[in-house]
This record gives sequence, structure tokens and C-alpha cells, in this order.
Amino acid sequence: MREIVPLIMSGGDPAPVDTIVNWNRVPWLEGQQTASLKLEQRPSPRLLTTHFQYNMMPPSFFEVKPKVIYVTRNPKDVFTSSFHHHDAASVLVDPGPQTQFLHKFLDGKVLFGSWFDHVKSWLNAEDEEHIMHISYEQMIMDLKDSVCNMAQFLQKSLDDEAIEKIADRCLFKNMKKNNMSNYSTASRELLDQTKSEFLRKAEESVPQMVSSEQLPNENLSAALDQKIVSPNRILSDSGSFARIVVGFPDLVSPNEVYSFKRPVDLSEVRIAEGGPNTFLRGGLRSSTPKRDNCVSLLSANQVVRALPPNKVPLKEVYPKDVTPPMTAAYLEVTDLNSKKVKYIPVPRSVTVSPYTGWLSKVSESDVLLSDLGSGGVVTVDMGGYVRLWETGLDNLQRSLMEWRNMIGTEDGRPLQ
Repeated sequence: MREIVPLIMSGGDPAPVDTIVNWNRVPWLEGQQTASLKLEQRPSPRLLTTHFQYNMMPPSFFEVKPKVIYVTRNPKDVFTSSFHHHDAASVLVDPGPQTQFLHKFLDGKVLFGSWFDHVKSWLNAEDEEHIMHISYEQMIMDLKDSVCNMAQFLQKSLDDEAIEKIADRCLFKNMKKNNMSNYSTASRELLDQTKSEFLRKAEESVPQMVSSEQLPNENLSAALDQKIVSPNRILSDSGSFARIVVGFPDLVSPNEVYSFKRPVDLSEVRIAEGGPNTFLRGGLRSSTPKRDNCVSLLSANQVVRALPPNKVPLKEVYPKDVTPPMTAAYLEVTDLNSKKVKYIPVPRSVTVSPYTGWLSKVSESDVLLSDLGSGGVVTVDMGGYVRLWETGLDNLQRSLMEWRNMIGTEDGRPLQ
């Protein structure tokens, strides 16, 4: 934010971020050195940053009602970043072991208090028209769109070229090279970057699917191999086939997370050049897909994903003497009853449609996936073909009986 907002206010001119260190460019409201900067002599609008909760802001804040851009981030990533920063910054207490620091973090016994209280304080703030809420994950997903939205909020008119330049300058890899932003000019006594770099990583860990409803008690018991009755949610991310959060969202007591982990994180598997989107002769996508093809089928106790072929362990799926077919994707069906994973090939389309280019921008495979009722899913491929898939065992058995009734059986009964 200390990089993006100055660039927006300068209309894309890089001079402020190339010549002024960020703690002077956008000073900390709570910093002791801020008083020496004589901010009242700076032309309006003045830029400040803070870690304060809403109710910690000074009285003048509520009188002037300045514009505020409030950034939230996944608490898991906030914890990790905070742990490493405490380890490097001499002005902060030693974090100790990570598990010990985690308990402090969850109890709110860290600098500026509880993450949960902090977020709630700003979400419930008065004068909402003066506050823009944006997440770190949103900016990672689409930085140009985020810059555009912030510029509109700040009432700064920027053309497409300026937005493009700002977004490029604010990419993590570029900010990390900027000595005015990476704290390389800070003394080692203040910040020891041999322990942890100030700009360490720009990764986000967000569930790719969180169920809106809970698993039925019998399915929860089957998944966890124990009789249990509890509020719950099922979620999935790149590092797991599925995770079950027991106690969430209704219980006040700590939640328990049961994970069915993957041997290899999907985010670490690259899209091969011979992989999806063969219709697009340019090859690979140039940006992160905006849709995760992952759904939960609660009554079937399943999580279903659509994966590109290169993210499927084909050597384990097919015998050595069998060549895998050319596919648009594979449906990965994780069955929490049997604790088994199955892969269903989705045929590759031989035609293109007006939706081919659009689909390639929003999906990492050549299909889009959505749930269809409680026991199946529907896919749409690049050729516009719509396919219905039944994956739930009960649904499959019911359909099989209907099929048998329709065509007859081998006992001599005629076809119906």
C-alpha cells in the first residue's frame, strides 16, 4: 500500500517511490519518528499508514474523516509474516517457538491485539463511505483491477497506461528490487534481514472451496471414523484433497481441523506446454485463473475438482501398457466415506466455440465445473459441450436401477 497509493497520487510518476524511503514517504501514524517529519507542512493530501484498530485512532481522525484503504489478509499468512518479522526486528520481542507464538497470536497477545478484533473494528466502523475494504488476496489475483478501484476511491483519474505502469511497479518481484521499499537501507541493529527479509514472500493461502452448509452428522462420522455430532464445514485448498473444520462456525470453543493432505501441493505443479488449452496456439495462460473448479457434494460426502491432465498422477491411474487418452480435464473425486480418490477423464472437444478464449482466462483446465444437485456435477468445455456427471454412490445406484427398468434385463423381459 505504501507503494501503490503514492504512485496513484503521483499519476504513475515513479519519483516518489524511487527517491523517498517508504517510512518517510508514507509514515507510520504510531511511529516515534513521525513527529519529526513535520507532516503539517506537507501539501494535502498527506499519506499515513497504521496498524491501529479503529477505536485506537486519534480524535482528529473522527473529526476530519479522511479516506481510508483498509487491507485484510488471510490470518494464517498474517501469523507467518508476523512471526518472521518479530524474529528480524530488534524492537519487537523474541517470538520464541512458532507454536508458542501461534497461541499468543490466537489469544490476541501480540502487537496491536487480536487479528479478529482488528478486522471487526474496521468492518463495523462508522462513515463507511470514507473507507474502502480490499484484501491482500484480491490484489494478488488482479493487481490492475485493484489499482483501478483504489484510484476511483481516491478520485484520481488514471488512463490505462498509467494503471498498467503502477501495477507493474507494484509487483512483488519489482518492489523487492527497490531499495527505497525493501528496507535494505535500514540498519541491521534495527532490522536483521539475514534472519528474515522484510519483503519475504508474496504468496496467499486461500481455501479454493468452502462449503456453505455442513456435512450431515452421519457423513461427518463416516469421514472422521468416529461418531460425532458437531457444526462443521468442508473446505479444500491446493495442499489438500479436503479439510473438515469441526466446530465451525457455531461453536465458541476452539475448532479442530482434519486434513486429507496431498503428496504434492497443486500450486507447485506447473502447467506443461503440452497441457490444456491446445486450441490456444499461444500456449500458456498469462495470468492466474480467476475460478477454482472445486465443489463439495455434501450428501454424497465428496469433493470434486476439475484438474488439467498434468496435475493428475497418470502413472498411478493407468497401467504401464496403456496410453492415457487426450482429455480436456480430469474430474478428481475425493470420497470421504471410502477415503479413496478417483479420476474421471473428461473428453476433449474437437471444436471451438465463442467461449473458448473467455474460458481459457478463467479456468486452468479446458472445462468449467459446477455442482448439480447433491450427487453430481456439470461441466462445460471449450467447444460448448455440457455434460452431466453422477459421482455419488446413491445417485449412481438409483440411476442404474432406472436404466435397468428402462431397457429391461437378461431374464427375457422385453425392452421398455
